[in-house]
Amino acid sequence: MASTITPPIGPHSSRVRLRKIDGRTGPGRYIREVQRELIDHCGGPDRVSVAQRLLIERTAVDLLRLKLIDADLADGTASDHLLRVAHALRNTVRLALRDLGLEAAPPPAPSLADVLARHARAGAAA
Repeated sequence: MASTITPPIGPHSSRVRLRKIDGRTGPGRYIREVQRELIDHCGGPDRVSVAQRLLIERTAVDLLRLKLIDADLADGTASDHLLRVAHALRNTVRLALRDLGLEAAPPPAPSLADVLARHARAGAAA
């Protein structure tokens, strides 16, 4: 049985390939970290809608692609096409972040049960 060798991740990797990254690798950890930060920025996993979650997943992959392209730019090996792709990705990320909201979501208001429990604790302490 012949084993298949998976090509390394790079700026030319397809979006589908980038979405299938093993979470234990460096790029996989980067995507997970970006997703976690954006979800926290939007108010936490309980307050993120399905549409926001999809946008966050797509944005995390786009940010990884930009990071890989920036490595090629630093080496001086980027082509004109890759420069245009980088510019388009930057614009895509900018618009996605604008849609998610530039300001962090406010913390959720305390529930009635939380307020009553706090009041009961304050009354018992007095």
